[in-house]
Amino acid sequence: MQVTVSPTPDPQVSVTFQVDELGIDETETTVAGVATFSIDSVIAINNSIWDATIQVGANMRAAASAQAVETNGNTTVGVNVSGSEVTYCAPTGGGTGTGTVTSVLATTPISSDGDNVTPRISLDDSGVSADTYSNANITVNAKGLIEFAEDGTAGGGVTQVTATSPISSSQGTAPVISLAVNGITSSFLQSNSVTTAKIQNDAVTADKLDDVLTTSAGAYTNADITVDAQGRLTSASSGTAGGVTSLVAGDRINVSGSTGAVTISHKVKSGTGTNTNYPGSIEVDAFGHVVGTGASVPPAQAANNLSDLANKDTAITNLGGTTVGSAVFKATDAAAGRTALGLENALTDSYTGQIETAADKTYTIDPGVVVGRTITSFYARSGAGTCTATLKNDTATVGVISVTTSSTTALLGNTSVPADDPITLVISSNSSATDVVFAVEFTQ
Repeated sequence: MQVTVSPTPDPQVSVTFQVDELGIDETETTVAGVATFSIDSVIAINNSIWDATIQVGANMRAAASAQAVETNGNTTVGVNVSGSEVTYCAPTGGGTGTGTVTSVLATTPISSDGDNVTPRISLDDSGVSADTYSNANITVNAKGLIEFAEDGTAGGGVTQVTATSPISSSQGTAPVISLAVNGITSSFLQSNSVTTAKIQNDAVTADKLDDVLTTSAGAYTNADITVDAQGRLTSASSGTAGGVTSLVAGDRINVSGSTGAVTISHKVKSGTGTNTNYPGSIEVDAFGHVVGTGASVPPAQAANNLSDLANKDTAITNLGGTTVGSAVFKATDAAAGRTALGLENALTDSYTGQIETAADKTYTIDPGVVVGRTITSFYARSGAGTCTATLKNDTATVGVISVTTSSTTALLGNTSVPADDPITLVISSNSSATDVVFAVEFTQ
């Protein structure tokens, strides 16, 4: 089916053909003004008519009809869809429409001069005269337009000051602020009248002034002062320097002098004994001071503590052992002790096992080794089938073997296993492996 759009749109435009009840919904793009559709056949009653729509670009959909006809080949049907609702408007450059504006309505404060093809739009006057306003008093509406404006008066200064004792104030635009002295509310002293102490606005005698100002000017050392509720200094006198007047020594403390520059030192009690042959015991008081040392006698002999015994050969014999020449066994020298007792070689042992039917999983060989050890060899082979065997030292890989019926030992790494760490065997890539035997040798 072809749909021709005239005039030819530029650029190309989409055309959509829909017959909802027949399940047809196709969209094609025009080429030289023609949109070509390839629509699958549908089953419908012969000569039945179905509602359809054709939409060009973003224009409104135009109503159409589709009729089912019996045919064995292509049928050409000419259809001319016209009407005001199908007027085409190109996406760029405009179409051929010639519509005009016939009416414009406006809402205050916007106005329109009425129904014509060239209406004029304007902003209503607000009623406020265009002018410059000083200290303006204005009214602004919700749209931010000034509806009222007039000149105002400059902002006034201070017209009244209220003071709280001991501060007093006169009124007016230039009030005088003064500090009251012991009830004298007008206390502006004339700086050039010292002997008469005349006070502006109130006459105060020199005697009255003397009663108020009782503190003499001067420098005071370690001063003792008196201040009234208004923060004024009413009296001042020199005092004496403070400091420690007496210092008494307590237990374990030496004091030299009781006043002035005092020296304090730590008193240490002398030991009551000496020990030149053996580090004996000590006596400590509640202050952590060493007040005495023990005699030069070793502690009681213990058969299971060879380093504490004076005669270690005897101790070995007492433990059921054999004295080895003049070798001395010390608990602090394990290597020398093993050599003296003929135990110089490290312990060698192994883990061995067999997995009858292998599975891809982790097998635990030792959940936590009792003492640290070093893995020296890892071997595995199968009776049948293959798999991969990975020996793990906790999470670290020790060695990997591709297990077959003739596999051998693995190259090793991470062989040192700390105490309490697990040793595991991970089987993976299993392919019907059976009778998997393994051996892990180690020293400790």
